[in-house]
Amino acid sequence: MNRKKWLALSAAFAFIFAFTSCSHYDEINNDPKESRAGDDESHESGQDCMSCHHKASDEASEYWWTVAGTVYTNNDGLAKSGEVQLWSQPDGKGTLIYTLPIDLKGNFYTNKIIDFKGGYFPYIKVDGNKEDMPEKIAGNNINMSCNACHGHNANGLNTEKIEVK
Repeated sequence: MNRKKWLALSAAFAFIFAFTSCSHYDEINNDPKESRAGDDESHESGQDCMSCHHKASDEASEYWWTVAGTVYTNNDGLAKSGEVQLWSQPDGKGTLIYTLPIDLKGNFYTNKIIDFKGGYFPYIKVDGNKEDMPEKIAGNNINMSCNACHGHNANGLNTEKIEVK
């Protein structure tokens, strides 16, 4: 290899190393900020989470959610326990991609960087009951607040809340 190519390759490697070593990727994935069963530290139940918790907001980067939303029970109250599972196929089938607990305020969220390249199907369990979304979340909707579509929201979509019956 001639000296010019070697220098160019070395410079490219140094740039990539410097860029990735400054990244918070490993820190976030090893200790993500996310909902925890029994916690009541979340806020704004039912609101569009990504209206604040997104990369263009003033929030610190560790509070940019990749998945977030609110779950209700059939009596229109907030679910205070349970979990949201993200599957590769509908109805809780295929490969389990990720699981998030629902906190005491009905919220679930994470900033973990998750590989959603094939999309996912939400599957929710609360008190022995389950609810699934038969449509795949994919494309530009992958990293989005579930409340951006479900419930009364500023987007004017006003679809049904995420409710486990």
